[in-house]
Amino acid sequence: MVEALTINSNDIDLNKACIEEERKALLEFKHGLYDPSGNVVKVDLRDRGFFLLGGEISGSLLDLKHLTYLDLTFGGMIPPHLENTQLRYLDLFGGGDYPMRVSNLNWLSGLSSLNTLIWGPIPHVNLRCLRNLVTLDLSYNSIGGEGIEFLSRLSACTNNSLEELNLGGNQVSGFRGRYPNGLEKECHLEHLRLRGNMLTGDIPEQLCWLSYLHILDLALNNLSDPSHNA
Repeated sequence: MVEALTINSNDIDLNKACIEEERKALLEFKHGLYDPSGNVVKVDLRDRGFFLLGGEISGSLLDLKHLTYLDLTFGGMIPPHLENTQLRYLDLFGGGDYPMRVSNLNWLSGLSSLNTLIWGPIPHVNLRCLRNLVTLDLSYNSIGGEGIEFLSRLSACTNNSLEELNLGGNQVSGFRGRYPNGLEKECHLEHLRLRGNMLTGDIPEQLCWLSYLHILDLALNNLSDPSHNA
């Protein structure tokens, strides 16, 4: 099965295990296209549910100077310095029996053009310098603790550019204690997803201060029903 196909005006590299009929179909498809730039702008290694794709990502990706979309959703090892300043979309969500492995993600701070980051169960890094992030997906990332103080650090990191934040499937345990000021400072936040955490108690009124908020997902938690207090 071909998991990803990158097409440019130079050549095409298909996996040798590709089914012959599919191989011919892809070659015919490629021959009908014309791309005078010859630039590779997208690499998609998403392992779509089978978790069969593995191995190690070559540092030769550094030579793809025009790359803007990189999906490394597979079970394997990525090099410690995979920096490309043109990247706008980066998916690092591993999975399956052979999750993604990485030793150093400090290079993320150099991705000044990045606006979408999907971040799976891999080592946490400092998000500072990612000042243009619009979408941040940290679902199923083992983020836990009392309250959602984690959000208070995002405003300083993203310069209030964040519009969509997904913290679903983590272990955030409640809203008790002093509510962090960081959340209301995310003034452009439109989508906030906290589905499937360990939240308890009342929904804090601070959430109502997010004037741009359109979607608030608190399902699969243990929050109090506001109608009981009416």
